[in-house]
Amino acid sequence: MDIVGYFSNLNLGCHGIPERCLSVRGKRMKICARCYGCVIGHILAFILMFLNLLPIWYISLGLLIIMYIDWSLQQFLNIMSNNMRRLITGLLGGLGIGSLIWTFVLFLIKFIVK
Repeated sequence: MDIVGYFSNLNLGCHGIPERCLSVRGKRMKICARCYGCVIGHILAFILMFLNLLPIWYISLGLLIIMYIDWSLQQFLNIMSNNMRRLITGLLGGLGIGSLIWTFVLFLIKFIVK
């Protein structure tokens, strides 16, 4: 099964509103562009952890805030985002939260090993 087929059967807790979901090769995914970006961001954070290139915590927090701002504009001010912006801010937010999680995991490992 290809990646599109895999994500077309998963929603990962996403609302899956069709107009906010990406279409790839004519198939609409069940997760929205922002959630798809978050998945990519988490994977990127995992890779960066092994390369010892995780961003410092305040940069990670800033990446998360960018996603929150885009979501807030939509939710509270009714300023609609588009799928490309959702994908990009989701990627940044996923990278931010993933980096914070892996930084914390690495901290715990160092703490336990000492």
